[in-house]
Amino acid sequence: MKKLYFIIFFIPFQMLAQNFDNYTPIDYGNKPPDHFIFNPYEKAKEYAGKQDILDYESALSYYYQLFSEKQKLLLQGDVYMNDPLTAYINQVCQQIFKKNSEISNQIVIYLTSYPTPNAFSLSDGSVFINTGLLTLLENEAQLAFIIAHEVAHIEKNHSLLSIKKMSDIEKTEVNYSNPEANLFKQLKYSREYENEADAQALRYLMSSDYNADLACKVLLLFNKNLFSDFTEQLDYGKIFKSDSLYIDSNYLSLKIKKNKKDRFLDNKDYDDLLETHPDLEKRIQALQEILKFAEYVSNGKSVWLVKSDYNMIKTQCLFELVAKMARDMNYGMSLYLCLHLKNSYPSSLYIKRYIASNLYWLSYYNEIKNLDEVLKINETNESDEFRRFYSLYTNLGLKMSKQIAYNYIKSEIDNGTHDDDFQYYYALIIEKLLGIEAAKFMFDKYLALYPDGKYALTVKSKLK
Repeated sequence: MKKLYFIIFFIPFQMLAQNFDNYTPIDYGNKPPDHFIFNPYEKAKEYAGKQDILDYESALSYYYQLFSEKQKLLLQGDVYMNDPLTAYINQVCQQIFKKNSEISNQIVIYLTSYPTPNAFSLSDGSVFINTGLLTLLENEAQLAFIIAHEVAHIEKNHSLLSIKKMSDIEKTEVNYSNPEANLFKQLKYSREYENEADAQALRYLMSSDYNADLACKVLLLFNKNLFSDFTEQLDYGKIFKSDSLYIDSNYLSLKIKKNKKDRFLDNKDYDDLLETHPDLEKRIQALQEILKFAEYVSNGKSVWLVKSDYNMIKTQCLFELVAKMARDMNYGMSLYLCLHLKNSYPSSLYIKRYIASNLYWLSYYNEIKNLDEVLKINETNESDEFRRFYSLYTNLGLKMSKQIAYNYIKSEIDNGTHDDDFQYYYALIIEKLLGIEAAKFMFDKYLALYPDGKYALTVKSKLK
């Protein structure tokens, strides 16, 4: 593989340390770095000419699509830049390949703000890791395995080889027009490449200072979702200062629809034939066999080499996801995450602000009969506890949803929480409950306290 650019970060580890009671979210920056800006077609020509797997025209088409989509992703505001978390991940990559810098010099790792637990790589040497994935990991060695797995896909040219194999099938097989046969072949190759990437990742780690035996246990976490660890039953009556909240037991058994139904086989015969990734148990067993045959000894190996407190990394990612979910109008998920984080960080103004704003916006969408758009169960949040929360909130009447928002915001203000967010949402919820004339007093108070506040223009428009 040809050498690509590699970003070296000099952000000190100490900058990762956070006082979560006074958390400041990561600033994405106003101007994207120079390497975020490029001409997709020129890049496509460059990379198509470097590879020898596909014919030039096929490679040009593939790389043009790759770089067009990559640039969209880089510029849409969901990729962190010049931040300590991205620096940390790249430093883990350097540790994996400390004895083989030729590989690490070809890789650029990006951190995205997406809550879905996922990572993926592009054949130009880019690796994208979602913040939601970092929240599931237990230690740095597991992060090292994830990185090594994605690097293995790049080093083995899996994307190009997959295109080449399917192109060859199209040219030579008489039954290529059979969509079901075509699907099976595509999934078969995908599973083969996943197994190969697992094995190669393990080899990378066995030659590093990371504990490969513990690292590969990360596969056990793939059955979890973002909210799997939130098992504590919250007292919503106490939180929302209401003793008339109702949870419908029917919702507790609600299961989301998954797109993994077997279309061709009886369920009793189901294996992993219709999956892009092999069965997790098979993958774990295969890795255990590799370690056994290699007579791997983990003595002296570590689960952390860059930073020893991975829990702090997970917490920072959860705090970041609170804001991301709210930006994407997933107010229910953002509120639920806030309520659980508040147990550990009861004094965090950052969490209090998002509870206030999420409660208001949920009441707003309840009023316009569009609650389903901002409160839903999906694969990222499916858990027994989230179902309890979902049940409770979907059974709230409009008046109650406004009342609990008012109760919470007023209680915080009465207890001394004063900033422009609380004053603004206090005025908004009064407007919903009592009308604009009553709210005007609070809007006037907001402008008196925060004449240059971030909501000042909106407040002035309401007072006209």
